[in-house]
Amino acid sequence: MLKEKNCLLRSLVNRHHHDMKKPCIKKKDDIILVDQADVEIIKVQFMGMMVDISIGQHGGLCTLDLMNHLNENVIGKQHLLKRSIILLKAWMTYEASLLGSQLACMATYGLYTLCIYIYNNYSRDQQGRELIQNEMQFLRKFFSIFGNFDWDKYMITIYGPVRQLNFYERLRDEFSFDMNLLAINERMQYFNHASQEETMACLLVKPSEI
Repeated sequence: MLKEKNCLLRSLVNRHHHDMKKPCIKKKDDIILVDQADVEIIKVQFMGMMVDISIGQHGGLCTLDLMNHLNENVIGKQHLLKRSIILLKAWMTYEASLLGSQLACMATYGLYTLCIYIYNNYSRDQQGRELIQNEMQFLRKFFSIFGNFDWDKYMITIYGPVRQLNFYERLRDEFSFDMNLLAINERMQYFNHASQEETMACLLVKPSEI
């Protein structure tokens, strides 16, 4: 099955190169087959935008479904999550030069995680009042949280920070590779909550809802 997918990607690239030789084709967009990665993809530069094409990647479809669910059914507010992601992408790409796995920078999945973390933990107060009403409020909260974040000590999940020290050993020995359980436990300690019930009550998105 994997060989068939790779052959199809190569066929698409070969067809593109063949079509580019036709005299009626004036604009030649860049197209590259990346076959040395874990997942073979075609990278296309189309009208100044980078587009990735892959085949049979169910993880990507699951991520898309999750993001649509959070955007439409959890956060809402006329696609506030999507607007926030677009704004943050623009800043990271054109101002900070921090985004783009092809440039050895942050991948888009990482950006999604940061955005969901902000909404999951800081979009409302303990009384349930909404604290983020638009994408500019989101961006201000993003800078205030991550401007002083200890990246040497912690990593980020959508539920909260997780200590990097002995991460794999704790995940294996204490939580039997249950990443959700480890993340909730770490969140409870990070925010000084007295119990898992208290820390779960503060979350906008809970593990059972994903």
